[in-house]
Amino acid sequence: MDLTKLQNRYNLNESELLVLKFILEDLDRALKFGIKEIAQNNFCSTTVVVNLAKKMKYSGFTDMIYNLKFIYQNKSEPLKEKEYFFDLDLNSKLEIYERNESEFFKLKDILTAYKDKLILLYGVGFSEIIAKYFQLKLLNNSYLSIFSNQHQNYEATNLAPSLVIIVSKSGETGSALTILKKARENGAKVVAFTNENRNTIGELADINFKLYDSNKLDDRNINANEFFPNCVLCFEMIIEFVK
Repeated sequence: MDLTKLQNRYNLNESELLVLKFILEDLDRALKFGIKEIAQNNFCSTTVVVNLAKKMKYSGFTDMIYNLKFIYQNKSEPLKEKEYFFDLDLNSKLEIYERNESEFFKLKDILTAYKDKLILLYGVGFSEIIAKYFQLKLLNNSYLSIFSNQHQNYEATNLAPSLVIIVSKSGETGSALTILKKARENGAKVVAFTNENRNTIGELADINFKLYDSNKLDDRNINANEFFPNCVLCFEMIIEFVK
């Protein structure tokens, strides 16, 4: 687990990072201890523990522990042989559709209205690969689409887009948040593809597709994960949906 990435994502100070490290070392112990004992063991105030939970978008200490326990235990368990292959069958499609049904209809209307207008796509790391796939898929279907990681392209220039599509597994990527805010300031619609948990990019976007992320703490994408293939599957459904 890359704690440095978590520190950067949630803007954690050194005290909060030490507390997070202590919690992740033994989640059952952390739950048994509670806020006061965790603070005492890390020579900090209970406010540090409370702020850590808030920064990580949890409703409170207990919510944070239970969610981290679920994520960490799922991550730690070895995959069974049959689980090495993702089941992208009809049931998977139905699950994605049902979770995002209203978003499909909203995006259908937007893509229909913006058929001849500029669409910019953005993502970093593995999300960049997915965003570029989206861009080529749109281009092959006669949409004026460009992938760009240049922030100035999202401002009020001759290249100002009417629609911006952002892929962010965490929903908290700093550069993607900057792009989103610039696009919104200049009147562009924003569509996001993020994991299913509550996140900043998803909340600020006009439309957010919530896709299952089976390894939320795996920032380096080392383990098998359904988020990125689900993104592609979702977008394939969108393209078919608007034809």
